[in-house]
Order: sequence, then structure tokens, then C-alpha cells
Amino acid sequence: MKIGINALAMRGQGSFGVKTYFDNIVRRWYADSLVDCEFVLFSSTIPEWWDGNRRNFILVHLPIAKNLLLRIFCEQLILPRLSKNKELDVLFHIGYVGSLLSNVPQIVTIHDAYAWICQKEVGFLRTFYWQLLIPPSLKKSRRIIAISRNTASDICHFCDLDESKIKVIPLAGSHLSDISPDNDILDKLKLKSKSFFLCVGFYAPIKNTRRILEAYQNYRDKSANDQAKKLVLVGGALSQWSLETLDIAKQIPGVIIAGRVSDAELVALYSHSAGLIFTTLYEGFGIPILEAQGLGCPVVTSSLSSMPEVVGSGGILVDPTSVSDIAKAMFQIENPEIAEQLVTLGYRNQDVYSWDRVSRETLEVLLDLDIAFTNET
Repeated sequence: MKIGINALAMRGQGSFGVKTYFDNIVRRWYADSLVDCEFVLFSSTIPEWWDGNRRNFILVHLPIAKNLLLRIFCEQLILPRLSKNKELDVLFHIGYVGSLLSNVPQIVTIHDAYAWICQKEVGFLRTFYWQLLIPPSLKKSRRIIAISRNTASDICHFCDLDESKIKVIPLAGSHLSDISPDNDILDKLKLKSKSFFLCVGFYAPIKNTRRILEAYQNYRDKSANDQAKKLVLVGGALSQWSLETLDIAKQIPGVIIAGRVSDAELVALYSHSAGLIFTTLYEGFGIPILEAQGLGCPVVTSSLSSMPEVVGSGGILVDPTSVSDIAKAMFQIENPEIAEQLVTLGYRNQDVYSWDRVSRETLEVLLDLDIAFTNET
């Protein structure tokens, strides 16, 4: 069986989750040298882990797809021709949109419903592109992979799909477990273990950063100054709103802006944090929840979208629109007994998720599609 992988969705701002997904499933296929499968990877960038073409795994580099418009050109006009020339049995799209003109059986992974729920975050052009092409892509696809039950429900609602066509394959957070922590980040930021809360993700309205800052200010105002924990912000600024939010953060005592950090530094921060504050307004999945749970970090997260299904019983759920709810949760995870219970339940929950399972189940969907298509013909 010859499988094409369209990885053009990795490029651009906001593609961090898609890249994590791609790296943790496709790298396993690349490393396993699967005897019965051949892979053709279409990508505008060369993966960091790429070590050259192999007998059953080749890269077709498409650097032309360097922005959204050129990506659309490649996906809709170039990929169909390449898929035919490479005699693919299945074309797997890792993010959102398929190739409408291709006659090769296709599978598309949907990560969220941002195009309908978070249009301001996505921007006009990408919203238009997704709303125009996602529905026909999904209707043309033989199967659809959704990364959470909530995302599957959202996509069925917005795209008028039959739910039986969707296979839910939840993601994982175990990719950080084998990385040694770089504890120098603690010295760099002048942090002691368990003396700080952690907030991760790029700064945007959907990430609820300003309410988190307001909640932290309320928490700090009600705490004895020598007992209040600090709040460490990890992530990048992608917009003017983000920069203005960072200016607000700089005015609040106890807030530390770490910016972007390496994976090893992130492991150290999770491991030594008193709690992850991940109270966003919408997530297709919520990988940081599992990252934190796997590293023994208590979790506070939102009662909306996919987050309750991902966190299980290993976290405190809050109304993300309520500043007082978020502040109350900060006080709760200061309690050693509550924190210890959350860590125990978090480990138990995180064990259910693994990238080996995601990779295996995704490949099974691709192989099953080829069998079904062969039987039809």
C-alpha cells in the first residue's frame, strides 16, 4: 500500500498543535520501516527528524507552499497530479483540507472548529478558506479523523456531516516524558520549586490571557505578599493584542514573562510548577493538559469545549469567563492535599493517552480504507 501524507498544513503561525500531531505520528512511521507500506511525504519544510529518503519513505519537498495562497495552489492543483503520478492508494491530510480534484481516496484530520467558533483569531482570509473548503473536503473524504469527541460534534454541526463517517482518535501529551529537564530555566527566572503557577500558549483572546492576569491579580491581592505564588507566562506574541497584553502583564507584581522556551525548559517548568492555569475559551483538544499531568503538575482548566473530556478527573474545572472562578482555583491548588490528589489523578488520566496509540490507530484507519476501496472496486 502506498500512502501519501499532505503535511503542508504545518507551515505558518498557529500551526503548533498540527506540528505536534504530525511529528508524533509520522515520525513513528518513518522510524518503524513498515514492511507493507510505502509513504510519500509532501511538505513545504523538511522535518527536524528527517534523515533522508528510505526504501519505503520518500519526501517530496514543496517549498513553493510558503504562504496560505500558495499552499492552496499546491493542495488543490499540484497534489492531485503528484498523487496520480506517485500511484498513491490513499492520501492522508494532516490538517483540515483535502484535495478536491484528486481521485485518490482521502482521509482528513480535523483539529478544531476555529473557522466557525474563533473567526477573529483565525483572520478573514483563513476563515474564508476554511469555511469554503473544509465542508466539501470532508464530504469528499472516505473517512474523517477528529482529535476529540467535542471537535467531532462541532464539525458535524457546522458541516452537516454523518457522525458515522468520523473516527475520534484523541491525542496525547507523552512527547515530553523522555526529555531531560533543563533546570537552568529556574535559575534564569529566579524561581523556586512549587513557587509559581504556569500559563502556556501564544497570547490571544481565545487563550483568555487577560482574564487569567486579572484573576492572578485578585489572588495576589488576597494573599499575604510573602506567600503568593508567582505566575509564569510561556509563549509567543503574534499580534498587537498580544503585545498590549504583555504590557499589562508587566504592570502586575509577581508575573514573569518567560517568552518561548525549549522543550527541555518546558519540562522543568511543568515539573516544578504549583499548577497549570489553562483556562482558555476554546480548544480542539488541549495537549498542555496532558503534558502537565504527565509531569506531575496539577491542572486548572475550563469547563468548555474539549477540556473536560481531556482532563478527566485530574483537574479543577472552572468557568473561564469568571475571573473569580479562576482566582478561587488558584487558592485551591495551593492546598497540598488537593494538589497531591490532582497529581495522582492526573497521572492516572494521562496514562490512558499515548502517541504510540494515536500513530497505530491512525495507520489502521488508512489501511482499512485501502481494504474497503479495494473491495468496492
